[in-house]
Amino acid sequence: MEKLKKIRQIALLMSMFLISYGCKKPNNDWVEEYYKTTYYDVIGEGYVFMYDALGNALYPIQGTKIEVSTSLEGATPSFLFQEPSEFFFSDSIGKYQVRFIKRAKGYDAEMYRIYLNQTVYLNVEKVKNAKNIFVLDTFKVIK
Repeated sequence: MEKLKKIRQIALLMSMFLISYGCKKPNNDWVEEYYKTTYYDVIGEGYVFMYDALGNALYPIQGTKIEVSTSLEGATPSFLFQEPSEFFFSDSIGKYQVRFIKRAKGYDAEMYRIYLNQTVYLNVEKVKNAKNIFVLDTFKVIK
């Protein structure tokens, strides 16, 4: 009887140990690090101006939304896998600043698409070779 009681106590202790050990949260830091979005230190700068039909600059446009989409190397865009897109806005003098994704969703950046009313494609090599600021074209909005 005493022996059976000791066996039950040992079994209870072992099951408590196994349950407490099995309930620990697994360390998935490497997954988060792998899929984390990182950026280049380079800033892209440009302007948005209103132009007349003759091509004369009239005034800067504040609050214009500029979209930057990033094509990822080896990733196939689909309805399940969307290219990362970010939105930036021009300030009171029409100036906008964008940042460039280096790595996202486990893939390296390959190309950038900067869009307002026209599309500018930018190869990642140009961004890699830039120092601090990469000058982008002025977006011309025709009145």
